[in-house]
Amino acid sequence: MAKVIFGPLIAEARGRQGNLVFSRGPFGAYTRPYVTPDETETTQRGVVWDRFAAACEAWNAALSNQQRIAWGEFAHLLNPSDVFGTRQDGPGRKAFISAFLYLDNLGLTTLTDPPPSTNRLVLDSATLDFNWAETTLAIDLTWPGIQAQPPVIIYATPPLNPAVTSPGHRFKQIAALPDDATFPFDLWNAYLAMHGWPEQGKRIFVWARPVHPTTGLPGGKLLCFQTDTGPEDAMQIFTRTLTPDEIKHLHGTPIQLLPAPGPGKAYVIDSSYWSYKYITTPYTVPPGYNLNLLTGTELAGTQASINPSGLIDMSEDYTTYNLYDLWGSHIPANWLDNLPLMVYNDDVTEYADGDGTLKITIFYAVITL
Repeated sequence: MAKVIFGPLIAEARGRQGNLVFSRGPFGAYTRPYVTPDETETTQRGVVWDRFAAACEAWNAALSNQQRIAWGEFAHLLNPSDVFGTRQDGPGRKAFISAFLYLDNLGLTTLTDPPPSTNRLVLDSATLDFNWAETTLAIDLTWPGIQAQPPVIIYATPPLNPAVTSPGHRFKQIAALPDDATFPFDLWNAYLAMHGWPEQGKRIFVWARPVHPTTGLPGGKLLCFQTDTGPEDAMQIFTRTLTPDEIKHLHGTPIQLLPAPGPGKAYVIDSSYWSYKYITTPYTVPPGYNLNLLTGTELAGTQASINPSGLIDMSEDYTTYNLYDLWGSHIPANWLDNLPLMVYNDDVTEYADGDGTLKITIFYAVITL
């Protein structure tokens, strides 16, 4: 059934009502006719159905009543919410099956008792190298230094038109990587097994989702994509989440987002998106200075700037974006040539007090100077 939130007019609707499905896409709310799902059995669907059946059987046969009650209490701690942000206390059965499926998917030991904590693991960044001519589809992942390397589940879309920017629900799992996988990791053969040979010049989107190896809880997924245009000039996406400690030292210790691209090459930023996640305390931000994305350490190499005031000093989640902002001044090539991409606070006074995170998503290309 559909769920509707009413305001002065209807503000939001999701789900199915009769033969209509209410949803939301990149351009706002929409409706579509309900289509009966295709349930034709395939090899991959058979694997998924068998795994789900095993999880249900484990819940019914392997757990005691006390364990089921404990899973119900654990589900309450997860603080789930629906698409409207309304808290949804899911049953313990749902929490158990979710953990079972993630752990079994990775070949890890499944649980009977609920985990002792709700800890999740995270990824810092994900980048993709897709080169049709060289039969390369390699993903590179990083994670916080204070955290162990997580096992990761990888999802990918079929080859899409290069103009596509929102792949929707076209992802399918192509790999489950253990916590000792070496990165960059070549996904080419795994991709061929799921989606077949990609067409030259197409765009591929990849999701990477970390999973805690003992709790079975998934972390936030990171999206990356690349269009096959060869090793250069391909629009790429990079995501990095700054920790509170990093945010508070961005003047004295700028953070490297992307490494030096190689002699004679430079980064060009198309756009950047900045998502602030408020926790309990906003940051204190001096007025009149910016957060900059720059190549190297010279401010003249700045390619994008945003005003942190009204973003990280807020007491709720905020997002801003910056489209292509490279000035037309003539500059020495060595201010761009083979220099890393950094994020830098250009105020001598560091930000203070806050405990939220800042996620930076950059659309960029590597060019030859």
